[in-house]
Amino acid sequence: MSTFKFFTIEKSHDSYLDKFLLLFAIARQHYVLARVAFRNGLADSGSLLAQQCIEAFLKSIMLLHWESFKHKDIWGHNIIGLLSRASRVVPELNEITKNPKARYFLDNLKEAYSSMRFGEAKTTVEEQEVIQVLDEIAFQLLKIYAEIITKKPLVKEKILYVPENLKNDFLCENKFFNETSITNQLLAIYVPPGIPLPELPKPN
Repeated sequence: MSTFKFFTIEKSHDSYLDKFLLLFAIARQHYVLARVAFRNGLADSGSLLAQQCIEAFLKSIMLLHWESFKHKDIWGHNIIGLLSRASRVVPELNEITKNPKARYFLDNLKEAYSSMRFGEAKTTVEEQEVIQVLDEIAFQLLKIYAEIITKKPLVKEKILYVPENLKNDFLCENKFFNETSITNQLLAIYVPPGIPLPELPKPN
């Protein structure tokens, strides 16, 4: 057995609720990194990160309504299928696809997980337009999540962790998040004090 400790991956023994909160934090990290990747011409990596961002956001929202979904409804990688199933319970999600650009983006992005990871497809993007659509979708998903929990309008303060050296790329021409949205807390969780969270059961 190796004595190295510099990189390990192991299943978490934390509560299911802790895992759900980590999923929401990971969704925001993927969004930040996807935006930075697109800004720097890394279209393939940006597309994969954007797909994972949206998948994790949708699953976080669905887990807030875990009692309305079967386990198989939540765990999958097709973001269009996830969005369709989630919208039946969270109708606010339908607002996302009212923008034809967003629907076009998602229809194409759903192929990222299955077709792009091993070089089976290539990506052609107009970076600025892609970034604008990604910003809008990420904001809407974060807003829906936050307002389900708080039952109040989203307060865009200290809700995203962005490393100092990535701030310029993240904030550049970002119409949905600004300097006040950023926190130095790595696992920034949008759960204001006193807001109860659902106790989630372990899936069968």
